[in-house]
Amino acid sequence: TTNSVSGVTVSPTSVSVDKGQQATFTATVAGSGVVSQAVTWSVNGVDSSINEAGVLSVGAGETTASLTVTATSKQDTSKSGTATVTVPQT
Repeated sequence: TTNSVSGVTVSPTSVSVDKGQQATFTATVAGSGVVSQAVTWSVNGVDSSINEAGVLSVGAGETTASLTVTATSKQDTSKSGTATVTVPQT
């Protein structure tokens, strides 16, 4: 049996987060056989970060109106999933 990753799903897929606030994301790695649920989190933007637990922190100085959170499978780095984060620009 081959242990292969077929894809990564990020939840929630779309969320709005105000500047200075946080949101928590979860990733589900799908595949055949035994697949690791370990992912590497990343986010674009100028003043935002996401930690290993999937907790996104949107900075007070974030000027990007739409951020993309990405979870990449550590077992198969060619497989990843994304979520869209809307940052209201007030």
